[in-house]
Amino acid sequence: MRYFNTCILVHYNFILFQKTKLLSSSGADLKSVIVNIMTKLFTRNVAVKISLTATSYFKRPTLQVTNNINLKNKNIYKLIIDAVMQSLKCDEEQINASIRAWLVHIKEKYDEAEQTKNRLQ
Repeated sequence: MRYFNTCILVHYNFILFQKTKLLSSSGADLKSVIVNIMTKLFTRNVAVKISLTATSYFKRPTLQVTNNINLKNKNIYKLIIDAVMQSLKCDEEQINASIRAWLVHIKEKYDEAEQTKNRLQ
């Protein structure tokens, strides 16, 4: 039982540490805060495999869509939401919209970089 309590305490302290690191990401508005946090957490190669819900509502799911990482089901998502809500006065829908916009933007940048790389070869 003592080992279990110690593990919970270590995990809780780690979460607090990560939240403090995310709170250090500053910005003038919600968009800039989200951009700073997401670029600290994810590289471009990882970010292209992430979607907010990992499903496509508008078209039939493809293999690429089914292999995406669902960010909403991860603990890091809750950590991002808590950190942003603590630093700015906004609700979860506004944060979701900013995260979704960043993910779309990063995928476009990745595709452009891949096309440029292929043209140069």
